[in-house]
Parts: sequence; structure tokens; C-alpha cells
Amino acid sequence: MTADSEHIGHLPDYLLEEVQPLIDVPDGLQVIVERLNPPPIPSQQRVLCRLRARWSADFRPFSGPKYASLVDHAAAHERDAEAARAE
Repeated sequence: MTADSEHIGHLPDYLLEEVQPLIDVPDGLQVIVERLNPPPIPSQQRVLCRLRARWSADFRPFSGPKYASLVDHAAAHERDAEAARAE
């Protein structure tokens, strides 16, 4: 929001659980406006921001179950190697 409380953007829901722990770190979060796009650009695309954060050593962004790999990479690599040997 602007200083006069005008709504200018939002944080997408999928990022909220990643950013929430950073809010609790003292002086750990900084949001910098990189670019403003004027209308008729849709409101969700008008403000491009960079988020800088300081986090604790045990914080792992995008590591929850929602971001788990759908593929067992080691098994897939072994299957690819076996297929290459069979050719």
C-alpha cells in the first residue's frame, strides 16, 4: 500500500507461507519497487518488486511438501543410464 493507503499490489498466496517466517526476523525483510507499469496493465502486474530477506540458518525456502519433487531423481538417472547401456 502507498503512504496514503492506496492498494497497489499483493503477495501471491503461494508465496505467503514462504515469506511469513521472514517477517518475524528483526530488520530481515526489505521490499524494493523495481518497476511501475501504468494502466491499462492489469493491477496484479503493475508493480514489480524485489524482496530481500535475512533468514535463520535453518530456514529452507520452498522446501515444504508442496514443493517436493514428483520424480525420484536418483532412480530416474539410473533408469536413463540403463536405457543408454541397452542401446
